[in-house]
Amino acid sequence: MRLPRILARGSLAMARALLLVSSLALALSAAHAGSGAPPGAASPPTPPSRGAAQASAEPEGRTVLKGEIVDLGCYLMHEGRGDTHVACAQACVKGGAPVGLLADGVLYVLFAPHETTAPFEEAKRLVGRSAVVTGVVHGRGGLRGLAVTMVAARS
Repeated sequence: MRLPRILARGSLAMARALLLVSSLALALSAAHAGSGAPPGAASPPTPPSRGAAQASAEPEGRTVLKGEIVDLGCYLMHEGRGDTHVACAQACVKGGAPVGLLADGVLYVLFAPHETTAPFEEAKRLVGRSAVVTGVVHGRGGLRGLAVTMVAARS
């Protein structure tokens, strides 16, 4: 039996890495097959949390979420949030960083619906602060987003 060139050179570390990657691929494939979804399909996002006073359903598919508006760059890189991070968050958003809402441990990307941008612009002004945000939840590829239709600072 002829060994693959990578093994013939004695690269045990590379062989271990290849075995690990193959094992992970097999495990993920088996997990996906057990879900009943077609190959290549992304799993749908879980619905927003309906925890104690964190979210409530509204007519026409709107949802009300309570949480902190964060700049996504700093939050994702170093969990930048809270009172000590307000000035940085405002500077980042002014520079073009996207904003999100951290509600009950779930992160939503905030964006403006086609109908109006005013509520989304107000959400950007409230970055670093607690707010009540109303909108329609959308999801794709495991990402959750909220089309902002109303926002108010939360005291």
